[in-house]
Amino acid sequence: MRIQGISGSRGVAVGNVYRYIQEEIAIPDYTVAEDKVEEEISKFATAMASTLKQLDTIRKKALDEMGPEEASIFEAHMQIAQDPSLSDGIKSLVESSHMNVVAATSQTIESFANIFLGMEDAYMRERGADIKDIGDRLMRNILGMNPRGLSHISGEVILVAHDLAPSDTASLDKNVVKGIVTAAGGPTSHAAIMARTLEIPAVMGVGDIESFADGDKAVVLGTDGIVEINPSDADWTEYTNQALAFQEELKRLRESANLESTTTDGHHVELFGNIGKAKDAKHALTMGAQGIGLYRTEFLYMENDELPTEDVQFEEYKKVAQEMKGQPVIIRTMDIGGDKELKCLDLPSEMNPFL
Repeated sequence: MRIQGISGSRGVAVGNVYRYIQEEIAIPDYTVAEDKVEEEISKFATAMASTLKQLDTIRKKALDEMGPEEASIFEAHMQIAQDPSLSDGIKSLVESSHMNVVAATSQTIESFANIFLGMEDAYMRERGADIKDIGDRLMRNILGMNPRGLSHISGEVILVAHDLAPSDTASLDKNVVKGIVTAAGGPTSHAAIMARTLEIPAVMGVGDIESFADGDKAVVLGTDGIVEINPSDADWTEYTNQALAFQEELKRLRESANLESTTTDGHHVELFGNIGKAKDAKHALTMGAQGIGLYRTEFLYMENDELPTEDVQFEEYKKVAQEMKGQPVIIRTMDIGGDKELKCLDLPSEMNPFL
């Protein structure tokens, strides 16, 4: 059977279906007695602390394995989670309506997400899914449920899900998950963006995953946005060869990364890399960078409880300069605010920090 979706990440992948179905959150229907309101609100505070800790762990993993752009997604999630209008909205429902904190969180998150989901711009609509991801994690922590995660998958699989939150995708092992299929989402979703970073072929927006069963043979034609379920033996062999050819192409591209970047009419193009840590410079060189176009120094600040001294900064910048062996390095001064905040600076909270 052939299913048409939307291209999320190019390439061809084959494997057995693994359906990722999360345990549903059951919203309690009790109301809170007047003398229990503070106790109920304290559940929210405890869950929020756990949520922020989990997001920070995911952020660090994304930074190490995918890079600063992907890590900034979770920095933004932490910023949204701590937005006073979100916490005040939840607390207000508990105090004024005596709603239990899970129901209050669900209602507040839904109203926040719907603002984005109703927008015309596709990218902004996808941010509604981000807010729902934060709310989902928060409610699971309030209820003491296990957090979402995909680190337990083994073998070589095609991951099939209704949707994948950024935190789901950040936990993927590309040696296990060979392809991704989602019922929802599109090319601007964080799941698609991360799939491209991880070089995992992906098809988004297939509309329905009921046709997929665990163990089915599946082919992800990421470039065309097509999924084949249980193809014939002859087609399976052909698709397997295409998947191997795609991996060989990626290998060839890596091996040719350091060839001179010159167009067919003789025009030389300088290729620079963007980095967030000193150790990223080596990877940039491996991928053919002829310099560093942007060294995001804020990550040096964000990962410490105290402001880095001049000596600490000097040593980090020195490492990059030495690693690049005389190639140009452009160092950006600290970019803080908006979706980035520091533990070591007591900056006031703003309703819209991007302004």
